[in-house]
Amino acid sequence: MDKKYILLVFCVFGATVLLTFAKLFWVNYYSNSDEKPLEWILRLSIYEILIIVAIGVVAIVLREIIRKK
Repeated sequence: MDKKYILLVFCVFGATVLLTFAKLFWVNYYSNSDEKPLEWILRLSIYEILIIVAIGVVAIVLREIIRKK
């Protein structure tokens, strides 16, 4: 595999791990408040999916740009 793709996979994995920890932090932080933790889990899950899809789209675009050169 090319080093750029390995770096991309590492970045996507790192982003997923960081977002998972952020989700756990927000759930623990808001479990003591009046907010419902389930709403925060769902909201952060949607953001997590959108960020991972955006990283994938950027990777595909960059791959096509590299191929054209």
